[in-house]
Amino acid sequence: MSQFDFSPVCNITEDQLEAWFDHLDIVFEKTPRQYFVNHWLGDPDRSVKDVWVVMDNATQPPTIASTVRLFRRETFVNGQPQKTGAIGEVSTKKEYQCQGLSTRILDKIKEVMKSDGTTLSVLHSSAKVDFYAKRGWLSTPKDQTKRSLSTMDVSMEGLSLEDVDVSDRDQASQLCSMHNEFTKKYNGTFKWSEGYLSLYIGAEMKSQEASTSWIRDESGKRIAFLFLAQKKGRHPDHTLTVRNYSALPQIDVLRGFTFRGFPVAPENHQEQVVYPTPLFEGDDREGQGIEVQRHVGMMVHPLSSQLDMKAFSEEKNVFWDADGF
Repeated sequence: MSQFDFSPVCNITEDQLEAWFDHLDIVFEKTPRQYFVNHWLGDPDRSVKDVWVVMDNATQPPTIASTVRLFRRETFVNGQPQKTGAIGEVSTKKEYQCQGLSTRILDKIKEVMKSDGTTLSVLHSSAKVDFYAKRGWLSTPKDQTKRSLSTMDVSMEGLSLEDVDVSDRDQASQLCSMHNEFTKKYNGTFKWSEGYLSLYIGAEMKSQEASTSWIRDESGKRIAFLFLAQKKGRHPDHTLTVRNYSALPQIDVLRGFTFRGFPVAPENHQEQVVYPTPLFEGDDREGQGIEVQRHVGMMVHPLSSQLDMKAFSEEKNVFWDADGF
């Protein structure tokens, strides 16, 4: 006889949020509890109805044994926003593992998504690609180019920078419009709303050693936006990551832009910058100082017959780090 008494898959209540944060803190021991609290509070579309759990009723009070959270988003595919369920915070306490609990929750979430008109599900997984593949999620290319700053060192003549303030409604509106128009030509990018930008993306901007800047032309017009973060590693040289970028139509300012003009970029000619490969279709993938890295943990699951995996390809896939879930 099992020592556990598992509940059916169910949602948590508002009163169980603190216990849920505690669960995540225990399972993801290398990630601070506050990270999950911030993820929750910063999401304008959050709902306890999208937090699914299996409880162990053999304990008093009942214990959260396993959980999966559904993040509600819209993803551009072939230029059109698709109602999306992003899968995150999949976690089972050690003593409850190998009981099929995550599978039960994922099966339930798939039923819910199909019934409410969700057409696409996405997730990130670095270690359990086979696990998710057996349940319908398929790997799709996420290519990133890593190159030396010295290969992009050109003049900033005629361009200037302006700090972004996402709490300013005019700036938020302009940035959402620029982002959505620019990124809809790729597949996998999330559509931004002003609430999502000011809360979720705004929190990401503050949590990084980062620079978030408008790029203006000689007339002062805002022609592009760049969210550039410094990722520190074990080695003396740091890597700059383009966490988000957008520009007005016909503007390709990033291709010829010196990142050393940004506050987070030190005066080090050995610095490297990482950005989604499809941004620059004309890049020489094997040029000097250029390395293309493929990440296999990005997975998609079309839930509508109108969507096809063929839409996702290395030439068009862009998954922005700033939209992490």
